[in-house]
Amino acid sequence: FMLSWTNKLQPRQISSWSHSGLFPRWCLGLPRGNRDDIVLKLLRMMQGQVLKHIRTKVYEKRRDQRELIKVAQRNFRKYMALRDWGWFVIIQKTRPLIGMPDPTEELRLLEEKAQATWGVYKENLDRKEKLLQENVEIENEKKALLKQIDSEQGNMSQYHDRQAKIASEKAALEEELVMYQNKLVKTEQTRVQATNDKKI
Repeated sequence: FMLSWTNKLQPRQISSWSHSGLFPRWCLGLPRGNRDDIVLKLLRMMQGQVLKHIRTKVYEKRRDQRELIKVAQRNFRKYMALRDWGWFVIIQKTRPLIGMPDPTEELRLLEEKAQATWGVYKENLDRKEKLLQENVEIENEKKALLKQIDSEQGNMSQYHDRQAKIASEKAALEEELVMYQNKLVKTEQTRVQATNDKKI
């Protein structure tokens, strides 16, 4: 169909077609029989290149398989010759251990990590104890102030100012206590996790 269609083309169309690269320019000017032979030749060359590309992959795969069979046979012969040698058995048993981490070193690192975690935990426990003691002192001061106010019945504005100040200090200390208690719980969880890791 393509060849019969090219016979009806105008010279301008043939010129633009030959520039497009579909057919060589000299092919379109030849008689119909010669064009058929040239087109068949080009198609066969293209088919040959495609077949060469496909079959080369198959050939390379089989060539690699032949080479790998040779390597496997060589390694098997080497194994058969060495399998009764005492050092070969030792080397085969110790080869998987090469590059493995040292268990004593790992244990030492885990102990250091646990000690560091315990230090932070101990510090938080001491701080919690200190804050609880300060809370008790503040409560005692508050009670003493209330007794003093009741006994003196002095200036009520001063009493209210002191009471507001003490209440704000108490709220701040309670917030700080809650924060440190949360921190203490997290540290305890970290210490338990580190202890579990150490046991493993």
